[in-house]
Amino acid sequence: MRIVSYRNLIAGTIALFLAASVSYAAETPVGKTNLTITTEPASYAFVKGDSSKFRALHWMDDDYAFGVKDFTSSTQLQDDVTLEAEGHGVPEDGDYSGLMTLQKEDYGYLRFDYDEFRKYYSNAGGYYQPFTNDLNSNYTDKELALNIGKFGFEGGLRMKNIPEITLDYEREFKNGTKSRLTWAYVKDAASGASKKIAPSWQEIDEVVDSFDAKAADTFYGFDWKGQQHWEFVRSKNLRHEQLLANTPTASDYAIVDQYTEPRADVIASTFNVGKWFWKDKAYGSGGYRYSQINSRELESIYTENGNGVPQQFFSYSEQVRNAYSDTMLTSQTGVASFMTTLFSPLTAITRFKAEAVHVRGESTYLKDNKVGFPDGSIDDIDVANNQQKLMNYGESVSLRYNGIARTAIYNEYEFQQTRNNLYDNFTSGPATEFHYQDISHQFRGSETLGAQFVPWDKVTMTIQGKYRQDDLRYNHALISGSPTILIDSQVVATNEAETRLAWKPARWFQPSFRYQLMDKKYQTVTQKFNDDAVETAQEMSVYTWDVTSQPIDSLLLTASFSYTDGKVITPVRYSDTAAAIPTYNFDSYATVFSAEYELTKTVSLTSVMDYIRASNFNDFSAIGMPYGADFTQTDVTVGCRWKVKEDLTLEPKYAYYEYRDGGSDVGHFSANVIWLEAKINWG
Repeated sequence: MRIVSYRNLIAGTIALFLAASVSYAAETPVGKTNLTITTEPASYAFVKGDSSKFRALHWMDDDYAFGVKDFTSSTQLQDDVTLEAEGHGVPEDGDYSGLMTLQKEDYGYLRFDYDEFRKYYSNAGGYYQPFTNDLNSNYTDKELALNIGKFGFEGGLRMKNIPEITLDYEREFKNGTKSRLTWAYVKDAASGASKKIAPSWQEIDEVVDSFDAKAADTFYGFDWKGQQHWEFVRSKNLRHEQLLANTPTASDYAIVDQYTEPRADVIASTFNVGKWFWKDKAYGSGGYRYSQINSRELESIYTENGNGVPQQFFSYSEQVRNAYSDTMLTSQTGVASFMTTLFSPLTAITRFKAEAVHVRGESTYLKDNKVGFPDGSIDDIDVANNQQKLMNYGESVSLRYNGIARTAIYNEYEFQQTRNNLYDNFTSGPATEFHYQDISHQFRGSETLGAQFVPWDKVTMTIQGKYRQDDLRYNHALISGSPTILIDSQVVATNEAETRLAWKPARWFQPSFRYQLMDKKYQTVTQKFNDDAVETAQEMSVYTWDVTSQPIDSLLLTASFSYTDGKVITPVRYSDTAAAIPTYNFDSYATVFSAEYELTKTVSLTSVMDYIRASNFNDFSAIGMPYGADFTQTDVTVGCRWKVKEDLTLEPKYAYYEYRDGGSDVGHFSANVIWLEAKINWG
């Protein structure tokens, strides 16, 4: 309801303002209005199969839709005053946008903008083929769609001899229900197995208000700018899980509802200053930022029976009532940079960053642990408080050399050092207090080396390599109680490489090729495994071919093919039990083809085809979930653009969409979609 009110208020304001401006322009000697509107008077999607999957993949409703696809307007109110507006709106898909700017030359401007879109989600949970047909896949009847948007006002003074001043307000909002991957258990009576494949969802009602005041100017050659920022976050959420089964046991049908109300107040101040010197061959700048975040979250968890009555069912179920946490974070950040081209053709940029962060937090967890049916009284209280002090330093050097003909070479080095001191104090009911201090050091370094070549007039080539290492080390200091962190250290080494070759020998044949490599290795040392290193790795290669061709003036063809090949290796493959999972290999490929043909000067034909294939299904059904994508997706769109007359263009379109799963998921569908668009020009 609140979002509808936003739309009505804003749409009415824009319409009234545009009507008034057009009327004013018509009565003004210099007044002139140019207006272009592309309407979508009719579109309809005929879906056979899983309509929620269709909506999630194509971001559109499976029904009739109409609206304005695009409009632009420009009105000259006076010689130095203009009003410009643009936007679109398709109500059935929850897709809206609007931007309106009133500007007076050498004085300032007023701007208003609105954006909203609807994100759809599939109603399905997971899939487990060994279960009986009524349990191997499950759907929720909850309508899963989340409206996400923002609107704001901005005004700026741009007068001579005074600083640039900008004031703005923005509201971001989310309202609706999204799917969650915190799937609930499904129990099959025949096998006695339980798998987390039941769908879950979360209702979200969130509003973020922000205010900014900005100023910028030049003073004796120094460019300076400052900003003051305020932000207020308010959110109310409900996460819902429903256990499913085909057994007579009541606990197999339990419901878990989690209510949360996070909120945060943010204030931040920023100031930057910079200056050119050495005859504009060097530029130095520095900045400082202070920010503070005060946040609180309320939480209640209800475990209920099938009738919605709170009831304890299993050892890990919780009845939490009005738990809360408070956190305050302050940070101070200083940055400096220096760029010089003093030694042409070499450009060098150095940067430095220092940051201090201090966090204080405390929480109280109130639980009703009565066996059977909770009576609302608090039986157990967990209290925790912690402090965290973090120091972060960063340095970087960038070099770019253009001294070789047709070649540009660049080299970058980045370093970061972080020291984090965390202190925890935790008490759970009558248990012994737990005191723990953890000091961690993180060292991060990366190097990038690349070059761009133009060896011949019609050939371009780029090549780049990057190495990055993250080294995290813990120093655990147990004061009392049992340790919670078992990791002593972790080193992540990442190698990346990329190359691209483009050749344009003729208009009818312009191919290009790109190769991307990513090789990441994790080495973790834990207390549990006697400080022996545990290795994990991920490797991925992506091959992409593109070609553009215009064999004749009236025909334009484009094609693209991309193949991804990768694997993930985990320590589980070394296990000597039946649960040893081998290396997981994944691959997929995608093809895109488009064509546009100018049949006559007023008629053009268009077509686009997308084809995606993934075949990564590994059926380890005896030891767990058969995760892995295995599907085929085909999208074909054809259209005809007809310029009826100078100020009117019609474009009917037809699309066929198909999704077929290969056995690791559900959600098959095929869809036929038709559109009619009309573009009208006035002025």
